[in-house]
Amino acid sequence: MIRALFLIMLLSAQAGARQTARPVEVRATAGWFGFIDEDWDDHAGAGASIRRYFTPRLSVGPEILYLRGPRDDREILLVPHLAFDLRSRGRATPYFLIGAGLSHHRDRFGSTTFTNNEWTMDGGFGVKVFLKDRVFVSPEVRLGFEPLVRFTGSVGFVF
Repeated sequence: MIRALFLIMLLSAQAGARQTARPVEVRATAGWFGFIDEDWDDHAGAGASIRRYFTPRLSVGPEILYLRGPRDDREILLVPHLAFDLRSRGRATPYFLIGAGLSHHRDRFGSTTFTNNEWTMDGGFGVKVFLKDRVFVSPEVRLGFEPLVRFTGSVGFVF
């Protein structure tokens, strides 16, 4: 199900990108993700995303992340996001984003493997800092539900 949802979002973003000359961004992301149980449950994660601009400041696109927690705790997040740039040009571009999608959780308890799928959502802000015309880095802070907090950094390219 996760693969099908990701494929549909990727194809729709790609098809939309062919219709106009609006920019498309591709990002590689890594960071820390905090889940809360009785105490903080730290996860490290990495993934990728693609964003297609519909206006000079409004973009949408899927993000997929793989998170590794303590012991055998693993998550795969597939979340489409809507982002709004506060400026359409400039070397540093702050933005807000919000998204909701699917979280696939897997953990092992003794000899039993437990898996489940549930909804996830997040929202936050970041800043794209362009190093060259098409290459940028982007720190982000987001709050949400499963994970509760995330601090990430991305390296991206604008097509």
